[in-house]
Amino acid sequence: MSSSSSKKRKVEDENRLFQEKWENAYFVTKVRDKIHCVICLQHIAVCKEYNVRRHYNSLHREQYDALSGKVREEKLEQLKSSFAQQRNLFTNNNKSSEDWVKASFVRLHQVLQV
Repeated sequence: MSSSSSKKRKVEDENRLFQEKWENAYFVTKVRDKIHCVICLQHIAVCKEYNVRRHYNSLHREQYDALSGKVREEKLEQLKSSFAQQRNLFTNNNKSSEDWVKASFVRLHQVLQV
């Protein structure tokens, strides 16, 4: 058996890249290195058009295929904005907690030095 046939393909090695045209076609967006559906907020595991298309066709096609042109673009922007707000809600809460912990340490340090 040759060594090349014993190697398994790895997704990371295939250099699959998110394509901007998928946003309008399938209502997805890229956050960090992951693709998310802005309709149902699910993350799509593998960055392949087949996977993105299958997700859209099986879950959202009937509702969103009727939208086209400017209406479709506006709906995409609305969903992306909503998705970003939801992500920022968690980020801001996390930041607030970090600020609270830092402030309590500063106050404790001040009390201990008195």
